[in-house]
Amino acid sequence: MIDEKALTEGQLRKLNALRKSVGDKIGDAAFSIWLKAQQGEDDVDTNAIIKKIEKELSENGDTTTEKRD
Repeated sequence: MIDEKALTEGQLRKLNALRKSVGDKIGDAAFSIWLKAQQGEDDVDTNAIIKKIEKELSENGDTTTEKRD
């Protein structure tokens, strides 16, 4: 059973879309798998990724990027 009150608005939309397209039982199972995968993505260092992208763009002469503070 999924605690719908603990979900964000976007997560609830995804759950309802899955239920509508494949049915409640399969939709709940698919959503549970997706939610577990999403929770594992918190380990990603987004700042490091942004810095790598900015470095690559600056080395290749792209002047459209702006520095963010």
